[in-house]
Amino acid sequence: MSKAEVARSSAIDIAHEEWEMGIKDPSSKYFVDREGGLYKAQQVDGKWEAGEYIEDEHEMYTYSRILDYIQDGLQWTWIEKYRNRSFQWCGAFCGFLFRDSVKDELRHKRFSSTYRLRQWAKEDPSLVVELDNIQPGDIVIVGKSLKNGGKSYGDHITLAIDVDSSGVHTIEGNAFGEHFSGKRCEGVIKEYRPFKGKGDKYKVKFAYRIQDHHIKDEYLTDAFAIPPSCAVEETLDD
Repeated sequence: MSKAEVARSSAIDIAHEEWEMGIKDPSSKYFVDREGGLYKAQQVDGKWEAGEYIEDEHEMYTYSRILDYIQDGLQWTWIEKYRNRSFQWCGAFCGFLFRDSVKDELRHKRFSSTYRLRQWAKEDPSLVVELDNIQPGDIVIVGKSLKNGGKSYGDHITLAIDVDSSGVHTIEGNAFGEHFSGKRCEGVIKEYRPFKGKGDKYKVKFAYRIQDHHIKDEYLTDAFAIPPSCAVEETLDD
């Protein structure tokens, strides 16, 4: 397997792990910090800010994990507190899945939005995947049709987990869908994104595939452990 193939396989494994952690978005009534602190949201001069600290009485970790996605996935360390809808973190979630493999400067500059990913693809056509060639581990952009208010570069960033003739099974962040709890929640969820859709339904619009030249030089060297799903078992003689 090439380094990029290992990176894509590892991203799928990490996505499943994050989904199984049951990560949810907090109520918009609160801000959360990376340590799990919860604060009342308040408006000051027309802007939302973190106010009074609240005791540890909510599902803090499932909220604060979103700061890990933003700070580690994008290297956007200046965002220290998060409130629901204050930041669209679907790209940060994908960046987090590739945090060990894809070069920091690429995740920092390219993964934060569908627009930035589309610009990157125009500059580096090797990223672009035809929709009939999407594979697990590809970054899949979904969105509404233009006449229904969708953006020309797509509206939402997801990771392909499986593909069939009608669409793509995804794991994604900052979306409503199948939560690990079995309920439909907003957070890290599983969803099915069709190739064709009517009205304002999100459908697959673009797909991008990480290539070897996007990978850190040190990835899978002695400084990194090979992801278990990609490791080759060795048989030792007695």
